[in-house]
Amino acid sequence: MSEVLKMKSATIGATATALSDAGWAWAADDLARATRALVSSTQPVMFTLDGSAPTATVGHPIGAGGTTELTDGREIRAVQLIRSTGVDAVVTVTLLKD
Repeated sequence: MSEVLKMKSATIGATATALSDAGWAWAADDLARATRALVSSTQPVMFTLDGSAPTATVGHPIGAGGTTELTDGREIRAVQLIRSTGVDAVVTVTLLKD
């Protein structure tokens, strides 16, 4: 059973945002300890896992109301998100440790 470390939400707009950005306000070691993450969005977003910045048309999509699971700590620390329509998204991330 996984341990839930933290759950936070942030607004994702037209600028690529990493989970390590200050707006998320994680504790110092939260991202380092996480081995999995659930990522949900209220509006369509795009994400990348290689540390590059996504665009509204380049990346992996999460649809409105959708959720994806990141299963590696390196992905969690590298992921970046951006809205893929003209509407900001509220993205909720739950960090887990196996």
